[in-house]
Amino acid sequence: GEAPENTLAAVSLAIEHDADMIEIDVQENADGEVVVIHDKDLMRVGNTPFNIWQASNQDLSGIDVGSLFGSDFGDQRVPTLGRVL
Repeated sequence: GEAPENTLAAVSLAIEHDADMIEIDVQENADGEVVVIHDKDLMRVGNTPFNIWQASNQDLSGIDVGSLFGSDFGDQRVPTLGRVL
């Protein structure tokens, strides 16, 4: 509840707080990359209609998925599973 879900900011905060576990959601995008995002599209978190499986890495790299949560999170993008791990 202190950072936008499924973002590097949320994972980092959980680690800083010594969380016992971190729950993430994963999907495959159009480039075959596994990315960390819950919804099938980016409307709720990024205010854009891209479906994850139709969006390329380049598409996703330009979409802000943090600002709708709070202005301090405007740098958050859809992370790859590799980056989260």
